[in-house]
Amino acid sequence: MRPTFRQLQYFVAVANQSAFGAAAQELAVSQPSLSKQLATMEAELGIALFERTSRRVQLTPLGEILLPRARAILRDLEEFRSLARNADGKLNLRLNIGVLPSVGAYY
Repeated sequence: MRPTFRQLQYFVAVANQSAFGAAAQELAVSQPSLSKQLATMEAELGIALFERTSRRVQLTPLGEILLPRARAILRDLEEFRSLARNADGKLNLRLNIGVLPSVGAYY
């Protein structure tokens, strides 16, 4: 089984927030969907990433080991996307400039 990009995002978010609800809110997804994706990943890998209590979520020792690698994978994927978007050698940037109305009237 290969964890998906989304599952890795969810894993990192829950680890950062120490709560499924807060992580779901940060990612703009439902908490049941996030929980299901992580449970699926844990089941397919045959490991537990989190120790769940009624109040908190805590990384297991294996989760602690895997978290830095998950973060690195997400960074690498984002860098890959960025390079692909700018493959034509042109930068696609948006520049917003604001001026006071009194100054803008002269230009």
